[in-house]
Amino acid sequence: SSDVCSSDLKSAFYENKLSDLHILDGVKGIGAFAFAWNKLTSVDIPNSLVTIEEGVFSNNSLIMVNFSKNLEHIRDGAFCNNSLVNILIPDNIKTIGKEAFTNNKLVEVRISMNTVVDRDAFDKEVNIVRY
Repeated sequence: SSDVCSSDLKSAFYENKLSDLHILDGVKGIGAFAFAWNKLTSVDIPNSLVTIEEGVFSNNSLIMVNFSKNLEHIRDGAFCNNSLVNILIPDNIKTIGKEAFTNNKLVEVRISMNTVVDRDAFDKEVNIVRY
């Protein structure tokens, strides 16, 4: 299987040195790896987005992510290779995919018991607290 954090897939905004991003509410989909390999430091997920596709925000400099109340799925490698230290995974998240948050600076993450989490979603040293 391929490493989702180092995929060769390209997109229109891939590797564009973007440092700021505002996703308008109403956006219903963002393609895989759409904003990978940029310089984003924060992102607000709009309420209209239900799924964050594979690798969308991978390989950036994210330190903050605000998840929306309607977000349900975080696909493989979505936020891998960033600088996240602390994230709040809301209980509306139903699934978190493989390597979704690997290679960040996370120490502990709180996740609802109802969320299905791939066993490789986080680095091994991250303390996963289920509530």
